[in-house]
Amino acid sequence: PQMDAEQIRLGVEFVIFGQGVLVPLRLGFFTDSQYFADISGRKVLMIGLTAGLGLKMKKVSFDAAVVYQSGSYLNTPFSYSFYQNSNLRLYLSTIVNL
Repeated sequence: PQMDAEQIRLGVEFVIFGQGVLVPLRLGFFTDSQYFADISGRKVLMIGLTAGLGLKMKKVSFDAAVVYQSGSYLNTPFSYSFYQNSNLRLYLSTIVNL
């Protein structure tokens, strides 16, 4: 059966101010309860860590973030084996204000 997804997100940001430059440093943690259940009927819960940094100069901003997410759930009813799912993603962005 499909269920509502639930998320909890916590994070901090520290900004370094320089001459005409801002450098934000970010760390975060999240839980991501999936909208589906495992074979036993339990909700599947993923947890993750995030880290990122940015660079903002006059009209241009650059951002980079790394996201690690992991979780496990019961895969088959008879073997009681857990499927382990983890991934590591890199996000990059550039914003130019005209």
